[in-house]
Amino acid sequence: GVGGADGGEGSVPRTGTGTSSTTRTRERNQRQVSFQQQQQQHTTPFAIINEVSPSSPAHEADLRKGDVLLNFGPIHASNHDDFKAIAKLVPRAAEERSAISVSVRRKSTELGGVVEVIRTVNVELRPRTWSGRGLLGCHILPYTE
Repeated sequence: GVGGADGGEGSVPRTGTGTSSTTRTRERNQRQVSFQQQQQQHTTPFAIINEVSPSSPAHEADLRKGDVLLNFGPIHASNHDDFKAIAKLVPRAAEERSAISVSVRRKSTELGGVVEVIRTVNVELRPRTWSGRGLLGCHILPYTE
C-alpha cells in the first residue's frame, strides 16, 4: 500500500463520492429546479399506477390506482429509459426532501356512472421512508394503449 492507497485510515475522501463538493452543490441546485419546473407538459402516457398503499407518500399525494403517468418531474415518455430515470430521481428527491411534480391522466365516472371523464391531474409527490416498502408506496407498470 504505497501512499495510503491500501484503504487504511485517512485514505478515504470525506465526500465519499469522489466528486468535488462544488460540482455536487451545482448538480443539486440544478436538480431542485428540475423537480419543480417542467419546461413542457408531455401528454404521451408511459406508465400506469396499478397499486397505491394506504398511508404511503403516493397515497398522501392523492395518486390513485389506474392513474396514467404523463410526467414524473423532468421524466416523460421519451426519456424514462425503462424507468431507470425514475429509479435514480426518487432516492435523490427523498434525500433532499424535495417534491416531484407528477402529472397523470385520470379517468372517473360522473352522474351516477353515466359519463366517463378523463382529466389531467397534477400532484406533488414527496418520496420518503415510511412504514411500507420503497419510498413511494405505489406500483408502476409500463403503459400500453
